[in-house]
Amino acid sequence: MRFPIENIKLSLADIQKGLKLPESPSEMLAEETGWHLGDGSMNVYKNRDKERGFYQLRGHRVDDRAHYFKRIKPFFKELYNIDVHIREMPATGVLGFQIWNDALVEFKHNCLGLPLGWKREVQIPDWIIGDKSYFFAFLRGLFDTDGCVYLEKKGGSLYPRLEIGTADKKFAEEIHGTAQGYGLNLRIRCQIRKEQNWNNLYNLRLNGKSSFFKWKEYIGTANPKHQEKMNKWENQRKKSGPAEI
Repeated sequence: MRFPIENIKLSLADIQKGLKLPESPSEMLAEETGWHLGDGSMNVYKNRDKERGFYQLRGHRVDDRAHYFKRIKPFFKELYNIDVHIREMPATGVLGFQIWNDALVEFKHNCLGLPLGWKREVQIPDWIIGDKSYFFAFLRGLFDTDGCVYLEKKGGSLYPRLEIGTADKKFAEEIHGTAQGYGLNLRIRCQIRKEQNWNNLYNLRLNGKSSFFKWKEYIGTANPKHQEKMNKWENQRKKSGPAEI
């Protein structure tokens, strides 16, 4: 598969800065797409009397700091030759970056199949869903931006649970069905949220030891906050012996 990047016009500034657009799919691009559907958004807005593409990626200003600086920043440099400026945004309590760039937004929308505006009725892009390695990389990106690791106490030991949350039921069902097809036993749990104007949350869960090790082998995580908890559980398991959890 090849993306039709020749149809995207680069500005003089893009050319001077050496912006590059990936010509074909890759695991890196799939992981970065997972970040977008987790923490990202983009649209076209009026800026200085001109319609311009705007892209942003934002996470927790404390918990996700290491992930943004150690993983996301170098990824954008390698994928697009863009030096992103990661900063805290005090008004919203987040950390991330924002870019005005028509070519990048057009590439993500027209080539990668990502939505403009509010992320409603999101779908996994076709170029990802039919390839196991791309899908697992995509899941890693989504997990590292929209996921959590929980360690619950059961019988004196810690019990691992990995979870990804989304307010989009169809998106959750698509992830669930695709993961099942690739041998990953995710479960969906609907969290009813009674707060005014809050949508229900659909949590994709992976419970227990065998599922934990399957996730670690095929998908993993690059977010240090997840790595710390996963390592904590493994270290506890080694100390307590090989008993089933």
